[in-house]
Amino acid sequence: MASSTSNNSSTKGRTLIFYTGAYPCAVNTAPFVEREMETLMATFDRVIVVPIATKVEDNVVCPHGAEVLSAPARLYASPAGKCFLFTIGLFYLPFLIPDIQRAKVLGQKVRVPDSPRGTLRSIITIGFDLMVAKHLKKMVPAGSKALVYHFWLFAIGYVADRNLRKSGRIGSIVARAHGHDLFSEERGNQLALMRYPYINMLDEIWTVCDAGTDFLIDDVKVPATKVKTLLLGGPDYGALESRPESDDELSIVSCSYVSDYKRVTLVGQVCKMLSEHPEIKSVKWTHIGDGPELPKLKEQFAQANPKLKVTFTGWVAASEVRGEIAKTRPHLFLHLAKWEGLPIAVLEALSMGLPCVAAGASGTADVVDSSVGCLLSTDDPAEKAVDAVIDVFKRITSDSGEALRMAARKRFLDHFSLSATLPMLVEELNEAWDFGQTRTHN
Repeated sequence: MASSTSNNSSTKGRTLIFYTGAYPCAVNTAPFVEREMETLMATFDRVIVVPIATKVEDNVVCPHGAEVLSAPARLYASPAGKCFLFTIGLFYLPFLIPDIQRAKVLGQKVRVPDSPRGTLRSIITIGFDLMVAKHLKKMVPAGSKALVYHFWLFAIGYVADRNLRKSGRIGSIVARAHGHDLFSEERGNQLALMRYPYINMLDEIWTVCDAGTDFLIDDVKVPATKVKTLLLGGPDYGALESRPESDDELSIVSCSYVSDYKRVTLVGQVCKMLSEHPEIKSVKWTHIGDGPELPKLKEQFAQANPKLKVTFTGWVAASEVRGEIAKTRPHLFLHLAKWEGLPIAVLEALSMGLPCVAAGASGTADVVDSSVGCLLSTDDPAEKAVDAVIDVFKRITSDSGEALRMAARKRFLDHFSLSATLPMLVEELNEAWDFGQTRTHN
């Protein structure tokens, strides 16, 4: 297996084009993102970051010396820029019709976005890609056969990759697939016009969970030879030294975006039912994170309840999440999301030695089992979640409590820590690079 610190002699002249969100360029960069950027810089001589998020500041400087192509994202962020991108995208759209028809021939479902807004975004994205291609043609010499690595399975970058590959500037093209960028039939927001032509163009797709691999092969009809599971690692926050203040009060912590699919409302319902359960004296629930449903959630729990203490921290910087969790001195972590890729919040909890009760949404089923807590079905009612929490709480407060905490942390270290996953990423990147050097593109 390749090391994440490859020698320069083995990487001479190697260029990586990295499509990602704005996070490598952000001031508040999460520690595990820093580690991945360090790994990419150690593996390749040159890394060009293409932010696909809309909030990118002028004169962005990416950590570790990577170059940042931020001009297209800045265009996308302004109303005038969007109008310009829409105009050139609409003009170019007819040239892509053969690609869409080819996807139909391969038996994949090709759906126009469900709403006018979705169609608009698809056309703007084509314009975005054309601007990316324009800049990369100046930055990457013809015949370089750079490796393209998409962190998300969005259709963003399709037109740029397609055009640059013709001049030999690009060799292999690979992408990760997570949750909201993958399970389009569930979320419905990734039915972009170029989604399936984009998937066809990719040489490999690396899903972060087995459910994602099965979905691409069985539902999207992607050949099994180009899909594999490549686990995503999470930050190691270190085992919590403190223990709950009292076993008379069940302390629960949750951490996620507050939206319908994260089902934080269900977490609150379970905590309320626990506070009314005859075996539980009182409950303290702390939720870390914000989102569109947070105001409604606060209203639901505004009324005083002597047996249920609720705290909503709102948004917390990634670097401060561990401290917030440590302050709650929790017994366990509760996560009931309906859809997931690989749940980073659950990985963070395991890294701290927190037993977890979680709904088995996609990648969550790869992470949680009875050895570290309890895995529920996403269809299980709140009553079953209550029973699971009580069962795990009894295990934590018994003589086997420390063993359960140690098992949670060991599972993280063995399978989901960056020390375990980054070497696998480097190995796959090196293989993808080698493949791109030997194939002929047209």
